[in-house]
Amino acid sequence: MFDKGSFHWYVQRFTAITLFLIFSSLIFFSSINIFFVSFFLIVLLFHIEAGIETFIYDYMHDPFSLFVSEVLLDLLVIFSIKSVFLLIIFL
Repeated sequence: MFDKGSFHWYVQRFTAITLFLIFSSLIFFSSINIFFVSFFLIVLLFHIEAGIETFIYDYMHDPFSLFVSEVLLDLLVIFSIKSVFLLIIFL
């Protein structure tokens, strides 16, 4: 249905709108819940990942560099999601 470029475009727009709604509700309602903040962090992480992947695909052309960058980015995302879930458990 989507090619890789348009999928990243939709992911970036969806996560940007979601981040705006979450952040504005945090400001206006002043209710800071750990699950709400963790959802914000996870959506922020996916927004950052989509942006970095777009940068990688646009400016890196060597296949080995692309592979290493994708693997390192995936490891960063896995580590970050693990950290958010540990934050939920221990707080």
